[in-house]
Amino acid sequence: MHLYTTRGVTLVEVLMVTVIVLGLVGALLFVIGNAGQKAWTGTEALLVNLTQAQAALDRMSDEVRGACASSPTVPWICGANQLQFTRPPTCDQSVTYSLAGNTLTRQVDPEEAPTDLTGGLNEFRATCTTDGSPVHLVDLQVTAEATSGTYMRPQTLQSQVWVANP
Repeated sequence: MHLYTTRGVTLVEVLMVTVIVLGLVGALLFVIGNAGQKAWTGTEALLVNLTQAQAALDRMSDEVRGACASSPTVPWICGANQLQFTRPPTCDQSVTYSLAGNTLTRQVDPEEAPTDLTGGLNEFRATCTTDGSPVHLVDLQVTAEATSGTYMRPQTLQSQVWVANP
């Protein structure tokens, strides 16, 4: 009769392997959780910037919609980083939107101090389309961005506005 000597796994060895595997799983979950937190933080900053930029774009659109299409005293200025127009009833009060650094500002008449509308922008562009002399259509575009670690995610918001007052 043969006696076989089989060696099994001891309880200590099973516990050691279990601790090592659980440690690796814990480290993996920590890394994944950290990456998710960084992504959420960057997304949250972008959403805040986009919400503020959308509110500023809506305000600008509403004001342009009611602007005077032409004015004898203040010309329309449309371009990169600036939009100037006049508003009723007399069409001699100018309103200027401009990008100062990364902040969109609004100024009513040159004598008043500009008001900050939103920050976190890296581009503002206004394009005016004329059909003859008065301005009829204004394309507005703002680009907001958020930085998450080393990634920058720009998002562009656009609005096309018909000027109602001839």
